[in-house]
Amino acid sequence: MSIGLFMALQQDALEAWQSGGAESWSMQMVGQVFGPLGGAGPTLFSLSLGYFNIAMLAIGGVLFFYNVTAGVLQTAHEGEVLGRRWSSLWAPIRVIFAIGLMTPMPNLGGYNTGQAAIAQIVRGSTALASLIWTRAVPALLDGHVQIVASTPTIPTQFLREAWNMSACLSLANHQLGAAGSAVRAIVTQVKHDNGAVAFLTGLSRSGETAGICGSLATPASPTHLAEPARTAFAAAHTEAIVKLLSATGALTDRALQSSLSRDGQPLSIADELRSGLIAANAALLPVAELVKEASTGEGQQRLREYIGNDTGQGWLAAGSYYLVLARLHQEASSVLSARPTVLTPARYTFESTGSSLDAAATGRWQGWLGNASAQNLPLDQEEVQRIGSDMERAFARASATLSSFGFALPDPALAAALSPQQGEGGAIWDAFGAAVDGVGRQLAQQVALYFAPDSHGTDPLVGLVSLGQFLVGAAASLLGALAVASAIPMLGASITTAMVVIGPLVLAMTVTGGAMSVLLPAMPFVLWVLAVFGYFLAVVVAIVGAPLWALAHLRLDGEGIAHDSAKPGYLLLLRLALTPILMVIGFFAAMAVFRAVSGLNGVGIYYLLSSFGGHPIFWLVSVVVMTVLTVAIFLIVIERSFSLVTALPNAVLTWIGGGSNNDEN
Repeated sequence: MSIGLFMALQQDALEAWQSGGAESWSMQMVGQVFGPLGGAGPTLFSLSLGYFNIAMLAIGGVLFFYNVTAGVLQTAHEGEVLGRRWSSLWAPIRVIFAIGLMTPMPNLGGYNTGQAAIAQIVRGSTALASLIWTRAVPALLDGHVQIVASTPTIPTQFLREAWNMSACLSLANHQLGAAGSAVRAIVTQVKHDNGAVAFLTGLSRSGETAGICGSLATPASPTHLAEPARTAFAAAHTEAIVKLLSATGALTDRALQSSLSRDGQPLSIADELRSGLIAANAALLPVAELVKEASTGEGQQRLREYIGNDTGQGWLAAGSYYLVLARLHQEASSVLSARPTVLTPARYTFESTGSSLDAAATGRWQGWLGNASAQNLPLDQEEVQRIGSDMERAFARASATLSSFGFALPDPALAAALSPQQGEGGAIWDAFGAAVDGVGRQLAQQVALYFAPDSHGTDPLVGLVSLGQFLVGAAASLLGALAVASAIPMLGASITTAMVVIGPLVLAMTVTGGAMSVLLPAMPFVLWVLAVFGYFLAVVVAIVGAPLWALAHLRLDGEGIAHDSAKPGYLLLLRLALTPILMVIGFFAAMAVFRAVSGLNGVGIYYLLSSFGGHPIFWLVSVVVMTVLTVAIFLIVIERSFSLVTALPNAVLTWIGGGSNNDEN
């Protein structure tokens, strides 16, 4: 941070403290409760407190005259000013200070100097908290900062497809070379009008083999980016794919040679694969700078103007905006979450791919009347399948070390291998099991994809809301499908019987989906409101206790400006001054902690869902149980994360002897 920026921030903070945000919502709330202290008219509370202050002032007068009388008597008796016990520089200072704190302030409806000072502390601290809020949130919406530091990366599934494409190209070129042909399988780039660049595989002398080993594409350039930024976006993603294909191409050539040699030694390519992925990700780094260009949407602009209004809700509204901020930040960061796509999956099919290679190498015709065939190539079907399996195992061993890049060990599709055979579940499942199995498997896989390790670019709460809406929609669709199926005479009885089990599961899906869509997003707001409520309770305690705190200064024994009985009051003033600021900082910390920890939860849930299998009904049961467990887990995570808005002020003040404020919070 430069000295100039530091001085500007310091000046803003000083002006905010001095101005006190007289028109802010915080001071309006103070005025509603305390009346004249917040610039409003008298209230029932202020009237009653005025009488209380008069009573405390009378008691203070009695204590003052007692101290004067006792001091005179002790001076005469001991020959020392105020006596040996009170003979201190601080004794008269305490008396003067206490009288000053209890002096009524003009035009404040009976409030004294101490209470006016507390109101000024509250005014300044809330104004400074609002300053932090109104400066930090626009910076987030403008793309200058992120909730958690992140950079664009190559998705793990895309790396797998790039490997498959390179493996297909390596095997195809080996077949062509062994056949004595100069034709080669190559990759060409084709740019589309939307800014995406397609990487098409084909043969160098054939115009009818496009996509022979699959095709990939960069993401389309976001339409909200200006032209220079769109060009930079496309260039970065193109370079990343070029580097990725270069790395995987070299490794698949090695894997092919290792398989052909039949040396029996496992190929170690983990380090090279990791280096290639790091190089491809490094090519995407310029994309991170384009986030600022993407922060020009109407929603961002309106929220930026509203939050930047010093007379608006300010820091008090922080809890209300978490989901809005998450969504708008996700829109602004869409350039970071843009992913390359697989246009055509890469797959070397022995007969189909082989006949195309034979036709290109020898000039034979393909089709019913042609004689081009994979049998004419050097490698037979068994050898091609063996080599393909060896190359797949080489990638699996290498990718097992890349979990830090988001690689998931299980795959949702593996659960399909655990599904039961027809007849295992009885007559009902023989008639109905296939349909339920298909729906359940697809539902479980779709839910699992919400928690996939490489989906961390999405804000977890936004993702949970989407998942909740999906579950509610899936439950409604399932009920509709069952209702239609029950109308079929042959299935009516089976559907009625199955509904005894499926009905409660669908109900549970609806309830948990609603909890994800409504309850979880509301938790940050609820915790924030409770924290704000606790702070204003502390303000009430301070205002009411101020006269008693002033009386505590009339004890003349000991050293210092305050006796031990008055020192907790200073810590309460420090709490009032720091709590709003630390609450806002704690809220930002909670957003980051929640997002970071949610990634760990998501990976665990993904692995569990990916490994489930059993009877068809178990797919539905597993989804329901895991969604209930997910709601419970994220309720705890959200509560622990956003409790930082109260835990952070308490912890910081405890470190400096301020104790805890659990009673107020």
